[in-house]
Amino acid sequence: MKLLITQDGYRLEIGYELGFGPSSYDSLADIIDAFVNEEMIAMHAFIEWDKDLYSVKNMLKDDLLEFFHYDVLHDEDGKQTNKIKDIIYSHYSEMETIVESDDLKNKLLNDFRSTSLNEIDNSLREKIKDYLFGINNKCSLEDWNIHTQEFVKKRSTFYNKEWLFDYEKPIDLKGIYWISIQSKEDTMYWFDLYDWSFKCVIIDKHTDFAMYHYFLDFTEEHGDEFDGMVLKIRENTTGRFLLSVLPRLQKIFSDRIEVV
Repeated sequence: MKLLITQDGYRLEIGYELGFGPSSYDSLADIIDAFVNEEMIAMHAFIEWDKDLYSVKNMLKDDLLEFFHYDVLHDEDGKQTNKIKDIIYSHYSEMETIVESDDLKNKLLNDFRSTSLNEIDNSLREKIKDYLFGINNKCSLEDWNIHTQEFVKKRSTFYNKEWLFDYEKPIDLKGIYWISIQSKEDTMYWFDLYDWSFKCVIIDKHTDFAMYHYFLDFTEEHGDEFDGMVLKIRENTTGRFLLSVLPRLQKIFSDRIEVV
């Protein structure tokens, strides 16, 4: 692992040394824990997007349609497939008299998938895209399952539009829940429930959001110079990370972090 000091803060280039997905949860929770003490907590970001302004909406709708058409869209319980069978049947029943049956719906779906997308009626394509986008893109908290909603609402401390990332604030940002997660068990549960590519602030308990000490952005990058997972670190007090946190990280990773 390499730690780079940058103009904006620090980059801890991890690559895939800690694993990927669930295999890395335990180590990632330890990394976050290295930033906190008895007076601090980690607040993780749950981001909401405005569906009407969603900047990549049309691209995502096209991708979802293509994935379903090629039968590679995840649909464990078949719910989406069954709904689209109904959409296709309804579309053609408006144009001609056909008798509804499971066999007919299966045939219509097979015909749909064996026909080039460009040759399928545009209105049918749009109906399917609208349905797939609505069910697969969770823009607001209400779009998520009840377990996620309860977890966020129970721990939410701030709701704002403070954009701390190192790129321009998107126009479709609706708001951000900042939720307090204090135990390692809850942190790992959050990774599994929402996203293990975590975004969080480290802040003193019972203080204003603007007084955060660190902002952590764990993400995946692909490029010629680096490929893999990286933790971007921004601090509000220059040098505090090197003095207080880096020694704890070195202890966790047995001095495997190379400072360059």
